[in-house]
Amino acid sequence: MTVTEVLCRVGKGAWQLTDPGRIPGPYRLVPVALVVWGLSLGLPRLGSHILFLTTGIILAIGIPLSGASILAYRRRYRDSRGSEVRALVRAAVVVALTLVAAVGTTNIALARARVEADPLLSIIQAAPSLDEAEPPLLGYRAAPARAPTVSMRVRATERARPIVAALDGSERMILAARTVSVRGAPSDVAVLLVGARLDALRIGDTVDVDGSVRESAPGTAEVAWVSVRALPRVGTPGPGGPAQMIQRAVDGLREGLVQAASVLPGSAGTLLPGLAIGETRTLPVDLDQAMRDTGLTHLVAVSGANCAVVIAVCAGLAALMGAGRRIRIVAGAIGLGGFVLLVGPDPSVLRAAVMAAVVLGFLLHGRPGAGVPLLNIAVIVLLLLEPGLATDFGFILSVAATAGLIMLSTPLAVALSRWLPTWLSYALAIPAAAQLACGPILILLRPEISLTAIPANLLAEPAAPLATLMGLIVCIAHAIWPPLGLVAVWFAWLPTAWIIAVARVCAAVPGGLVPWLPGPVGALGLLALTLVLLGYVLHRAHRIRWGVAILVTGSLLTGSAVIPAVLARAGTPTGWIIAACDVGQGDAILVRSRGRVALVDSGRDPAALTQCLDRLGIDRINLFVLTHYDADHSGGIAALGDRIDAALIATPRTEQDKRVRAQLPSSARLARDGDTGALGGLSWRVFWPPSVTSGLSANGSAVVWGFEGEGTRALFLADLGAETQSLLIPALAKTSYARSTDVVKVAHHGSADQDPELYRALHPRIGVISVGAANTYGHPRTQTLSFLSALGVRILRTDQSGTVFIVRTGRGLEVRTER
Repeated sequence: MTVTEVLCRVGKGAWQLTDPGRIPGPYRLVPVALVVWGLSLGLPRLGSHILFLTTGIILAIGIPLSGASILAYRRRYRDSRGSEVRALVRAAVVVALTLVAAVGTTNIALARARVEADPLLSIIQAAPSLDEAEPPLLGYRAAPARAPTVSMRVRATERARPIVAALDGSERMILAARTVSVRGAPSDVAVLLVGARLDALRIGDTVDVDGSVRESAPGTAEVAWVSVRALPRVGTPGPGGPAQMIQRAVDGLREGLVQAASVLPGSAGTLLPGLAIGETRTLPVDLDQAMRDTGLTHLVAVSGANCAVVIAVCAGLAALMGAGRRIRIVAGAIGLGGFVLLVGPDPSVLRAAVMAAVVLGFLLHGRPGAGVPLLNIAVIVLLLLEPGLATDFGFILSVAATAGLIMLSTPLAVALSRWLPTWLSYALAIPAAAQLACGPILILLRPEISLTAIPANLLAEPAAPLATLMGLIVCIAHAIWPPLGLVAVWFAWLPTAWIIAVARVCAAVPGGLVPWLPGPVGALGLLALTLVLLGYVLHRAHRIRWGVAILVTGSLLTGSAVIPAVLARAGTPTGWIIAACDVGQGDAILVRSRGRVALVDSGRDPAALTQCLDRLGIDRINLFVLTHYDADHSGGIAALGDRIDAALIATPRTEQDKRVRAQLPSSARLARDGDTGALGGLSWRVFWPPSVTSGLSANGSAVVWGFEGEGTRALFLADLGAETQSLLIPALAKTSYARSTDVVKVAHHGSADQDPELYRALHPRIGVISVGAANTYGHPRTQTLSFLSALGVRILRTDQSGTVFIVRTGRGLEVRTER
């Protein structure tokens, strides 16, 4: 066989695999959906002129291909039935691809042209380059100090969502909006506001804000991220049209449910609004974390299940009133529309609503729709209308979970029924299908695998529809007569309390979270493992021996990169509260509580800090404390990039200090004695420097930061010398830190410049010394180690033990080390 013959056969086989005419019926729209998604990912990065040119190229190629496909179908009309059908499908797919590609590209080009003509983009482009990269996982990046400050008027288009706590402990939020004017010039582009107290704004409210502006990453829905510096001034509402009246009524319903649910005991009153309408503002941090750890957060992300409940109830009520099939369908559609207004335009809601609307449309014409085509139609429609959804993790997870349920739940149930009762097989297959489909994507957000997710969903899912239904009833009842809502809410307490109990019990299971390699490599590794697992479970080995062999080979190749890193992370304790990174001669110490993370200093080497953060799966620094500007404390800041949400810093004294300061967010504030705030369940405080720092050296004016909470008290002494340490003793003697500090970060890497009286006043149990091996300074000094040992302090050194972890267990504080 010649090389030419081999290539011909390979080409023929490849065509048979990709030939639209041979694609099974339910999957014929998949290529169209993939093309639209690809266009939505890539094209927004281009300029409008290139986009219009691309549209012309698509039409120039697509129209002749469409014509050729139609002619081919007509020529084969008299051929065999199979040939005719394949030709028809080929023609339909080519025409559909041409149309959606042209429409999608034109839509993106028009939107980009509007953005390019907007004054806001001109202001941003005139500012210094900010070295943009890929979109961040949380959906925004704080603007750095050199970003321009802009006064603008904006109109809220969504409800504010909480993200992280600000320095004073208040909730920071993000709010999607559209500009009305920028510096007095008319403007109309999407922006994302980042700041505190944005939850006071309702959809449609117009506000004037002053904020530092940063151009968003290419491909995101918004043009800019605005870090709000001045509190928004809400515009005086006018008489309002029908849209505003409807929005006020919707907000009243939402607030009524929150108010009625507040009478329930425990955390049930905070979870019920989330289950019913996706309102999670009041959800406690510990319950939110428990639901994340057990894979139950989808219950408070309104999606298809909620829409199905609403449609079923509305259609059922219409049926009880004697309505016919068409009236029942219309009643379901009206209920669906009202529900979407009530919960807001979240990505999962939009996906579910479009799918449900298409289903209702098919039913109205007497043709039930199948799951895969409906999902493809929903994806195509939504991405054509809003290309920014292509990079929205909420939308991606919603599509993946739905695809998993449609394609995997039944085969998994059939496979599991070999060993389990049928009812249990189907009950397990549903959460398993969703988890398997979403797992690789979730690794990009959080590099951990929850072993309790499937059993937690199995136990919680039956209660979710009942809680959703009762929550909606409470919503309506409270609007009709508030006392009726206060009575009805108690019927929702039991299913809600059950879900809370399941989340907290499953989250407390030891070893429930397995560390995994972060990033794309980790996602690909889990995807390969998932495919191999599905292959073995769903098919007999001899039927897929070649497929399994290929997948196993791919998994082994991926595993060569994945497994060593996973094993390294597997040795990392999951319950740490303090982690002193081994970054050589320098400080970089992490503090974690309830999913919030603080970092005290950054060490000298960005690569060493990056390695520590990646190993621990840290992608956000909610609070960065820069004690002073020496290179061994600030040199690693370049590794943090856009991970920082808020910063507490020492006063810059030199031009070099100011250059370091410029790398941090513009919202960073100078630390002073008495500053306080919250980090998860911890309360933190600044003990030094005083408001007047004249006469103090750089080390003498360094920031001393400490925290207490969750049964732990710790103090970080930066590089303070003995003279400054002595000044701290009177202030600390009046606090709870006196003689009851659990952990102290020994000052200046254990140098000899120490005041033993300060450590005697603190009486710490554990002393952490962050120091480099074989450093030229002789740190830590023998006399420092001697007096600490005499005080009964357990000394932990990063040069000897590697990264040091302080872990809170049922037995109290325990120490784990890297080596």
